[in-house]
Amino acid sequence: MMEAVGSIMERNIRKRGDLLNVKINGFTQIPNSFLIYQDIDVYEKMVMIILKKYMMNKTRCWPSHNTIAKEIPCSETTVKETINSLENRGLLTKGRDKKHRSNWYEIKM
Repeated sequence: MMEAVGSIMERNIRKRGDLLNVKINGFTQIPNSFLIYQDIDVYEKMVMIILKKYMMNKTRCWPSHNTIAKEIPCSETTVKETINSLENRGLLTKGRDKKHRSNWYEIKM
């Protein structure tokens, strides 16, 4: 008998244990218009979805390139290139938080 995809994913996430409970059990609202938008590639969509997940109820988020790459999964180089592409298209704003020495992101979704 086939095991449900959700059960498999949940078991694998529990094994890793590196995500906050709310990010595992919660959900992220993604507009259908974004999901069917054809002018961006799969990596661009996935980066936007991951950033949206980290924003939760805030206007900005601060995940590292490594964190995003692990969740997609892809290389950090792909994440950096994808973020630059999204920023050039005006779909994402990136800034630098000097206090915490990290990038912040605002998405236009």
